[in-house]
Amino acid sequence: LCSMIISGIKIEFAETTGRVEAEALALHYEAVGFGTRENYAHYNDLVAETFDVGGVFGFFAFANSNLIGVARIFSDDCSVSWVAEISVHPNWQRKGVASELLKRVNERFPHTAMYAGPFDGQEDVFIKNQISLRPKMTVCSRGWIGAKKK
Repeated sequence: LCSMIISGIKIEFAETTGRVEAEALALHYEAVGFGTRENYAHYNDLVAETFDVGGVFGFFAFANSNLIGVARIFSDDCSVSWVAEISVHPNWQRKGVASELLKRVNERFPHTAMYAGPFDGQEDVFIKNQISLRPKMTVCSRGWIGAKKK
């Protein structure tokens, strides 16, 4: 477990889901605008179904044992990795948490090409962490459609 100090508070980072609880993850997603916690209520085990599957890697930040940051990476761990999401609780944004999460992602996957599809205005954190804009690449997306997983 690695850590850093931000505003006098120890921030701990982990690459396992052992400290991540389903309710905390749902509340984190709600706080960052990824739907409401009710959107995640239908999962039997939100943490396991989100992170404990093949090719999915999680990086987590905690302040006083509270989940404040998440990076989810899809990777074959051979040639390509994709930053599927990086989110930091609004109270902790612009304090270096996202950069520290991306630093840890880069340290874990130095052997793969790294791709990301940041929202407009969020590109700087990726650029600062060696994930460059590519002018000929476009990200396509289908948003939440409300269907429940079967």
